[in-house]
Amino acid sequence: YVSDFEVAVAREAKKRGVQGVVCGHIHHAEMRPVQGVLYMNDGDWVESCTAAVEHFDGQLEIIEWTTKLPVPVPGQIVEQQAARTDVKQDVEQV
Repeated sequence: YVSDFEVAVAREAKKRGVQGVVCGHIHHAEMRPVQGVLYMNDGDWVESCTAAVEHFDGQLEIIEWTTKLPVPVPGQIVEQQAARTDVKQDVEQV
């Protein structure tokens, strides 16, 4: 069913004279040409943890947000909070 949807969307995009389409919520992120039209599906935030982004130079990309975010190391959050508290105390003293 998904490939039928992609082809139908690409066909409609061609009819309307656009270069590409961005869809979502099919849970499978991908970006590829379909019948000469760029088809992009951003997936979802729950199962595939993906999103579509456009860079300042116009480049499109699908990112998996779990690989783009820093993963806290055990104890690191406590150290960061302590550092912020020290800065706050320094500011209050000034």
